[in-house]
Amino acid sequence: MILDDLAPELLLLILCQIDTPKDLHSFISASPHCYRLFEGSQEHVISCVLRNAFRIENIHHAVGALSLPAAHKRIRPSNAEITSALDRYFDGDALDLPEDKASLVALCRLYHRVNQYTSDYFQHSLYILGYVPNCAADFYPSIRERTRFYRGFLRLELFCRAFYDRAYPDDPEPGNSKQIQFDDFISRLEPWEVEEISCALCYLVFVVEGVVDAVEDHLYKALLTNPATHIMPPGEAPPRELTNTDIPDGRYLVCCDGLDREGLELFSERGRYLAPERIISLAALGLGFVHHLVKSNNDKRYLIIQRKAKRGLFLPDTLDSAPSTDAEIRTPDKFNNIRVDRPNLGWFWFKAREQHIYSGWHPTYDNWRLRERAFVFWDPRRIRNLKGLYAQFPNARKGRVDGVYARWSRESLEERLSDMWIPKIFMNEILHGSGELPPDEEDY
Repeated sequence: MILDDLAPELLLLILCQIDTPKDLHSFISASPHCYRLFEGSQEHVISCVLRNAFRIENIHHAVGALSLPAAHKRIRPSNAEITSALDRYFDGDALDLPEDKASLVALCRLYHRVNQYTSDYFQHSLYILGYVPNCAADFYPSIRERTRFYRGFLRLELFCRAFYDRAYPDDPEPGNSKQIQFDDFISRLEPWEVEEISCALCYLVFVVEGVVDAVEDHLYKALLTNPATHIMPPGEAPPRELTNTDIPDGRYLVCCDGLDREGLELFSERGRYLAPERIISLAALGLGFVHHLVKSNNDKRYLIIQRKAKRGLFLPDTLDSAPSTDAEIRTPDKFNNIRVDRPNLGWFWFKAREQHIYSGWHPTYDNWRLRERAFVFWDPRRIRNLKGLYAQFPNARKGRVDGVYARWSRESLEERLSDMWIPKIFMNEILHGSGELPPDEEDY
């Protein structure tokens, strides 16, 4: 390989110009000489690559997100430690990259998650907009757009790590946790910055919804195709001799209903109206957890959902504590979107008129269409120049999303199973499984 002929100093300089951890891995895997050079300067090279990957604007947010343990981990920091971490994040001094290899590797993992969700969210929004790019460059977010996407996901990750336990406590602490979350975090951001976080959460909720739908279909097919399943005419039950609980080994038939009694409220008839809360609670476990949920097989997904879904609206609940008397923010006379530390044109043009300092976030309809279309991340050229884009946003702002609203009006899994009877032993195997989840301390 021609790289092997280069001077070590020049080759090290080349390694430090790589702009993603994945490309760095490919580079050193392809050249033993590069690998040996990397081995002697790992921390330095990884630091340089991370600076290129996140860009200078988001290093602070990435290091801030990593300052607290992931939300899914069992060992949690104290409230004082959380307050200290948030104070360091918000005090105005830029956080710099850590120097130890373990933290740098964790940042690489975080980068992969953020970059993947940015790409997926971007492509999803283009699909929803029905836009066919005119050139290859329009298939990808610009540097400024990517910076905004990254910032939204990184701040969401920090919020999840800081407040998941307060939003879903085993033992509620004294005081108003929603107000604490608002005072300690949300109130220290501008409203457009909070909207970026809300958009990021909106997309994670969309991802988790897809997983929940897949698990529901998996459970339905597992029960429907089990050889022992009896499908009865509506309103009829099997003969008494098949449902007698004295039948040994749990082989008596039971109706596939009462899922809320089985700890499966998310799939029950009564619990479907609480499904938005439970789905948000899964998204609130953070980027790594959602990635793990997506990558797991349906059996493991089912166990994760069964054991991790909780009630509560998390960020939407926190935004309910926002004051409603602040003046509405208006577009500056001269708009300039070169700086990414200011709101984009989409925020000024398309935010709801009644959206003052902080907007509430209903899980099913408030601002859903706008957030699904990533309206706070676009560059002005994309908003102004893409055919039909401008016309979509005002309409998107006015009403509920029919598909989202219909989601909670459709038949629940419990209703779909209402005419099925199955031996209790198989019911337990299918609904409760026997798989093992990875330990809470595992990194995703």
